[in-house]
Amino acid sequence: MSPDDIHRRKKIRGEMGDFIAMSKLAKTSLVILGVAAASPVLAAENPRANQGKAEGVLEEVVVTARKRSENLQDTPIAVTALTQAALEQRQVTNIAAVDRFSPNIVFNTSSPISGTRSSASVFIRGVGQTDFTLTTDPGVGIYLDGVYIARSIGSVLDILDVDRVEVLRGPQGTLFGRNTIGGAISLTSRKPGNTFSGNASVTTGSYERFNAKVSADIPITETLLSSVTVARFGSEGYISRPYIGDKTGGDNRWAGRIALAWTPTNTFRLDLSVDGTRVREKSCCGELVAVYDTGLFAQFHNAVIAPSLVPTLGPAAFFNQQSLPTKKFQDNSDFAVPSTLDLWGVSASAEWQATDAVAVKSITAYRDLDSTNGRDADHSPVLLGHTIDVYNSHQFSQEFQLLGKMFDNRLKWILGAYYFDEKGLNIDDVHFAIAHVISGGRVHNSSLAFFGQTTLDITSRLSLTGGLRWTQDTKRFLVSDDVQYVIENLVGIPSTVHPGPLVPGDRLLPVGEVTNRTDKATPYVNLAYKWTPDVMTYVSYSEGFKGGGFVQRVFPDRRAVPEFQPESVKVYEAGFKIEALDRRVRLNGAAFHTKYTNLQVTVIDAIAPVTQNAAAARIDGAELEFNAVPMEGLGLDVGLGYLDARYTEVNPNATEVSLDKHLVYAPKWSVNVGASYEFELGDKGSITLRSDWAHRSTVYNDAINTPALVQPSYSTLSASITWASKAKDWHVTLAGTNITNTRYIISGFADQPLQSFAEASFGRPAEWSLTVKRGF
Repeated sequence: MSPDDIHRRKKIRGEMGDFIAMSKLAKTSLVILGVAAASPVLAAENPRANQGKAEGVLEEVVVTARKRSENLQDTPIAVTALTQAALEQRQVTNIAAVDRFSPNIVFNTSSPISGTRSSASVFIRGVGQTDFTLTTDPGVGIYLDGVYIARSIGSVLDILDVDRVEVLRGPQGTLFGRNTIGGAISLTSRKPGNTFSGNASVTTGSYERFNAKVSADIPITETLLSSVTVARFGSEGYISRPYIGDKTGGDNRWAGRIALAWTPTNTFRLDLSVDGTRVREKSCCGELVAVYDTGLFAQFHNAVIAPSLVPTLGPAAFFNQQSLPTKKFQDNSDFAVPSTLDLWGVSASAEWQATDAVAVKSITAYRDLDSTNGRDADHSPVLLGHTIDVYNSHQFSQEFQLLGKMFDNRLKWILGAYYFDEKGLNIDDVHFAIAHVISGGRVHNSSLAFFGQTTLDITSRLSLTGGLRWTQDTKRFLVSDDVQYVIENLVGIPSTVHPGPLVPGDRLLPVGEVTNRTDKATPYVNLAYKWTPDVMTYVSYSEGFKGGGFVQRVFPDRRAVPEFQPESVKVYEAGFKIEALDRRVRLNGAAFHTKYTNLQVTVIDAIAPVTQNAAAARIDGAELEFNAVPMEGLGLDVGLGYLDARYTEVNPNATEVSLDKHLVYAPKWSVNVGASYEFELGDKGSITLRSDWAHRSTVYNDAINTPALVQPSYSTLSASITWASKAKDWHVTLAGTNITNTRYIISGFADQPLQSFAEASFGRPAEWSLTVKRGF
């Protein structure tokens, strides 16, 4: 049976699975909607009389999606918010897990070819970015306490002392602005408390897991408070490497945070925080999934190099179908694959209530990143492709906000200015079967923006919001003498710049600096109507963009540095937010139409993965989120996401992309269902049971839709049981993740004609854990 036949059968099985799952979900949704529609609360004025009630109702969630504190249900945008309690209940340790609890989001912890589990590749509503280079920006903005995290490497943030996580879907082109074309993920840290308290936890589990965390609030004076959190995450990897005798995919990292809060008066507050992360792991969870022995690299290796390796390696000296692993979660690499990261940041947020109607806020931040990552691209004991990435970046940002209200709070407004500056170096040591080169370069990126947004309550029910942001993005790429040159050319690959083949020392790119600058205005309009205090509908129009950049991976040589232009989206959206049955039921939904132009797509140019403005697309979709407390102690959560993403135009130069291809990381369906129940045991405390099921339909992991990298629809299941003492100072949790042991691809890379292989990184298999937590 041919690979295409196998792929077609997998696709049919995946589509049948999707149909069955969606049929079941449709029946459940009809029941939910029927209950909600039958409630008289939906049709009558009903003030939230039970807002202060703690038991038997949904937790009230406050978000800052519009740069001011608002109730989630009063915020007319598509946002999922997970509080600290919700995160702990779901056993979340880093932000990548949010894609299991929020519709239409894919959050992978390993970008293709990055060789590290610390490199985020995030897509919201089918918009994002897979490349991790300094010359390419992420498509979903990640923010820590209002500070933009510029690099995908180092942005898989640990959940240390988080108050809440907000997932904002769709472009946030006005208030967040920079590179939030797909959306934003915002982490808000917990503020230090005014009494001495804290907690400590220890976790053991599968793969020799040992996690430990200690967090404490330490008041210094009545006006100066502090908190300290230190965490250790450790585990053995789950991908075995028999040729070396080790494993990849494990954890070996430390993380910590110190926060100070100073309130000398009741109108001024200063928050200062320092966070750091140290990672000393091996490469991510890659395996060889396909061998194309008709490819150039394989042919050269098998004909020229392999015969001399036979005395040492035997049949393994050849790169062919025997190079594929004989069992799951196995990597036959014999190349050292380090994954190190040193990351720290400091931020200061000052807030001054100048008058009853006007407040001033300043956010100043600096972040520093150093990383080295290795990758054995062919995952075999031979040399077809080995890479070492040396990567460092440091960024400074400053944001000023002026917030006000007028006309008895009927008019709320915000004005702001933002400045960002980043310098960095990325050196790629790339060793192929046929050549050895040093790629990379230095960057100096800067951004300047001014923004404003205002919300007018036209009536007590109708509000109109308008906003505009002007941004100037400047990208500078410097090619110096120590990068972009040839070390070895084994097969006489010809130069495209001069006659004859490339020889050691030849330049791949000319020495010098190139600049790319973008000036862009992005508007936002939103009209919201509150039919009752608990029922709201809205319509909105928004725009977003992501700046252009440069291509740093080239081979053979080029006369000039290739560059790509900004991409942009225009989004039309309509949504609703409903609470019913005295805050026991919450139903939020949205539908949207996205016009996506100048897509920055990663394709193969010669033998290098590069970014090109390859296409235009339209993405239609919808989301539905349902939360309920049917009875005291029982909680239900359902999320449903739908995407219909299609290319509408293809750049003739992007030969790997065609109109019939599928967009990467844009599954048609994403579903999450969770349930929890708390049993009271009187003086013996309580027991809480929780289970979460997540389903995702077919995912295409590269732009050319390589069959070996297509992930058919799959589901994962997690469950936990927690005992809490009566005083809630002791918690013991036994948990299992992916308990059905589903095997699924999270990222991948393939190059059939030249590099001769396809590699994939896989999600974690079934695991159990036991956590003991003590509060004090």
